[in-house]
Formats: sequence, structure tokens, C-alpha cells
Amino acid sequence: MNPLGLEQTGQTMAPVRAGRCAELSPEFASIDDACRLFGLGRTKLFSYIRDGRIKSVLLREPGKTTGRRLIYLQSVRDFLMEQMEGGEL
Repeated sequence: MNPLGLEQTGQTMAPVRAGRCAELSPEFASIDDACRLFGLGRTKLFSYIRDGRIKSVLLREPGKTTGRRLIYLQSVRDFLMEQMEGGEL
């Protein structure tokens, strides 16, 4: 027995299994996650959003000035594919 009165089994905790959501690919990501995922800088990402080349949504409460911006990841993939096909950055 340990100080908490629990029987020791040689394991520090029960095995953890991935849930069903682990198999899903997200459709939206935060600014920082999108930057990490695609290797883009924040300034450049915001520039593409402002120009309408990448889609995003701002979630905020009515009357509030701050919120959470999420990037639609498929729009980033589409934009990058266009660049590979001869578009200009």
C-alpha cells in the first residue's frame, strides 16, 4: 500500500487509449496552430486573411471587442495548392 491507501500495481496509471476524435482531422484551427501546421508567420497569415485568400471566422460575444479567430484549414490547403500550380505569393 502507498500513503494514499491504494494498492501498487507497478503501473503509474491506467493505460490511456485515444478516443474516437483522435482519428478526425479538424476543419478549423487557431492562428498559432495554423502557423505551426503550415509554416506561415502570423503577419503573413493575417495578410492572406485580409486579402480574402484564406478564410477565417471570428467568434465573439455581441458587444465585445475581442474574440477567438479560427482559420478554415481547407482554405489554406487550397491556397497553397494554387501557389504550387503557378500562382504568386
